[in-house]
Amino acid sequence: PAPTTTTAKPATTTAAPTTTTTTAKPAPTIRASQAFLATTIGAPIQVDTTVTNDGTTSASVSVIITLSSTGALPNYLEAKAGTGSWSCSPYAHVPTSPISYTCTGTLPAKTSGVITVSSGSKIIGTVGQSVFAGAVVNPGGIAAGAMASYS
Repeated sequence: PAPTTTTAKPATTTAAPTTTTTTAKPAPTIRASQAFLATTIGAPIQVDTTVTNDGTTSASVSVIITLSSTGALPNYLEAKAGTGSWSCSPYAHVPTSPISYTCTGTLPAKTSGVITVSSGSKIIGTVGQSVFAGAVVNPGGIAAGAMASYS
């Protein structure tokens, strides 16, 4: 009999291609900004912290606002709601620098609220004296800040 030859084809496998998906981090829904509105010697000081909820649901927010100066801060400093519903403390008859205020509130979806820190007495500093404001907003640890000089 004639010899028989058998040829086997090698087994082939096809692996599924590797797919990598990168999901962008969602944009923060809470934003914050600060601005000094009054820093004239002989007038009360005023700094506003605006907190915005860009989200589609209401958000419970906690804000820590710190005010400091290279000199004295005006007396009778208080943080209170400019717009929105905020609960803030403390009230400082004779503040030391730095002083921090804690404010809490709920912001409805697609709205902003303003917290105003102002004094019940006039600024008694020297022209050019620096004053700083900073805020940290939670959730998210969002930071904002502003600097001005007495004029």
